[in-house]
Amino acid sequence: MDGDSGRMGQLEFQNENIVFSVSGTVVATAPDLITLIDTETLDPVTNEELRYGKRVHVLGLPADDKWRTPAGIECVGPRYFKYDIDYQPVEELVAEAQKKGVID
Repeated sequence: MDGDSGRMGQLEFQNENIVFSVSGTVVATAPDLITLIDTETLDPVTNEELRYGKRVHVLGLPADDKWRTPAGIECVGPRYFKYDIDYQPVEELVAEAQKKGVID
């Protein structure tokens, strides 16, 4: 996926979007929401609509506080879906990626 910046990202999903990374840097994980928006129409894009060349913006939105508790993360965090990644809030991951220059 790429947006206006031309940077490519990788989206991992299992029915729901679980992990989004750019240049190997994780930028968002479940339970936070990872949403795709068409760059031209600003319409939401489902995983079924994704195809090579589709230009999207990727939005990471903080999950409700109950999903960010240890119990919530255990139920729907990245490790629940067998990813070897500890959950960090999307706002922290984005700040780290910006410091690295991975995203704007």
